[in-house]
Amino acid sequence: SGGAGPDGAYRATFEDRIKISDIVFLRTWTRVEPERFYNPVTSLLEKSPDSWDAVRPIRDIRRQDRIPIPTRKDSEYKPIERAAVKFAPLRIPKKILAELPFKSKPKLEKKHINKTMEQRRKVVMEPQEKKAYSLIQALNTLRNERAKTRKIAEAERKMKRNKRLAKENEKFELKRKEKRKARYISQANEKAKRQRVAEKRSKSAHSAD
Repeated sequence: SGGAGPDGAYRATFEDRIKISDIVFLRTWTRVEPERFYNPVTSLLEKSPDSWDAVRPIRDIRRQDRIPIPTRKDSEYKPIERAAVKFAPLRIPKKILAELPFKSKPKLEKKHINKTMEQRRKVVMEPQEKKAYSLIQALNTLRNERAKTRKIAEAERKMKRNKRLAKENEKFELKRKEKRKARYISQANEKAKRQRVAEKRSKSAHSAD
């Protein structure tokens, strides 16, 4: 168990409905501490340890002697074929059924396979009803066509508006670039002018000395 219940208690799910006659096998695992074992090898104390041959695993022996791996017929994987099981309908005792709340009670009404009389009954309209029905259908068709036309016109107006906004943004961006370029040129000219004035003053100061 996962700690939610006593030792030995477990929760299981099944692929199909389980019956009393079924036998359930539960495979469990438990921790086992193997006993420590060692076997001292004294042959490695020889002068030439290369002459010592260890015990070969079964895989090497089978590969050398070409012995096939033994197989068991009952260990082979086979497709699972399950016969269709038809379960009996659930039967609730009347005493328990009477004590159940209304929402938990099973619906005892059977499904109608064939059409009921109301479903098979044809509706015969009077001449005035036919005219009114035809008029309603025509009005609905006209309303749907108007809604469709309005939707198409709205989409076209939206597309034109987007194009106009894109052009205006492009013009605005171009003007902004031109203004920025003119500002940079003006700043550069102003800086050059100040530099020339400073050079003239420094020259006049040197000549006066």
